[in-house]
Parts: sequence; C-alpha cells; structure tokens
Amino acid sequence: MNYKDFPLFEKYENVIGIDEVGRGCWAGPVYVGAYVINSSTKFLEGITDSKMLNLKQRTYFSKKLRDQDNFRLKFADRGEIDKGGIGKAIQNLILELISELDPIYPNSVFVVDGQFAHPFTKNTIKEKKADMNYYSVGSASIIAKVERDLIMSEYHKSFPSFNFNRNKGYGTKGHQAALKEFGVTDLHRKSFRPVAETQKIYLLA
Repeated sequence: MNYKDFPLFEKYENVIGIDEVGRGCWAGPVYVGAYVINSSTKFLEGITDSKMLNLKQRTYFSKKLRDQDNFRLKFADRGEIDKGGIGKAIQNLILELISELDPIYPNSVFVVDGQFAHPFTKNTIKEKKADMNYYSVGSASIIAKVERDLIMSEYHKSFPSFNFNRNKGYGTKGHQAALKEFGVTDLHRKSFRPVAETQKIYLLA
C-alpha cells in the first residue's frame, strides 16, 4: 500500500481524512465522513474512492472499517442545503467534525477532499481526489457513501416512483422523468436548478 497519509506520521500522531458524499444529488441529504488513522491502525488492502468500488466491495470495507470504531458521520438535510447552498452545508459539516475531533485526537492533521475557501485549521491539507490517494479519506468516503445509500433506499419506500434505491437521488434520466410526471417531493433540493425548473412548470400548470 502506498498512500500519502503514511509519510505524515513522521510529524503527526493521527491523520484524519474527511470526505463528502451526495454533493451533486437532486434529492436527499449530503453526508460527510471522517476517519482517523495512526501507526497502529489495521490497514485494509484496496481502500480507495468509494465510486471506484462496486456495492459488494463497499459493503465489505464499510463493515471492516466500522469495526475499528474510529470514524464520525454527519449530514445536512434538504432544508439546510436549500437554506445556505450545498457548498456551505458541506463546509459547516466539516467544521463540526474538526471541532469535535481536534480535542480528542491531539497532534493530528486533517486531510479534506476538495478545495474550500475556508482554512479550517492550521493543520489542514485540502486536496482534490484525496479519496484516491489517502487511506483515511478513502475510508471516510466509503463509510459515508454506504450510510447515505442505505438512507436513500429507505426513502424509496416512501417515494417508490423515484427509484431512490437505485439512483440515490442523482439526476438520472429516470429521475428526470419521475420529476416531470410526479413533481417535487419534500426530499428534493429546491435550490438545485433542475428541481426548481420542474417546480416552476408545475406552479404554472
């Protein structure tokens, strides 16, 4: 295994990876996960960006990673996303995670997937595609995605016409067709243009 976390142990006791899942979805919450590793962590072979893994692999890794009990998950619902925007919602979740974990894990560096204007902490690395290059971030990505996917599958029971168990709230062709036919649900992010445009159509109809 050749991850960019490992050289950081020369300076820091812990590396805490942070990643979000569900940014581009039209419906449902956005999740942010944090995963803590150190030199005594039991590392698994094959950890990477959750999108690069199939369902069976993600489920297996998520269970194994959760067994080590060194992770946190937070989410923002549709209302929070619409109120301040998806970027702000994710940023706030990251800040919450850092404020909770920083006192528990002193001498840590936080690795955040993506680029944000906020500095977060002085010990923060912000890097695109960090989920593919850092074990901690890939682990956070996997746990967050599996949890969010399960939630969206539960929502499918209340809104079966939208097939949230399959599209997970992303803007697939089937999801677009369902929006046009059935309109906007309470789960839909009304601040997102495709949803807002559909809502306008129904308001005018």
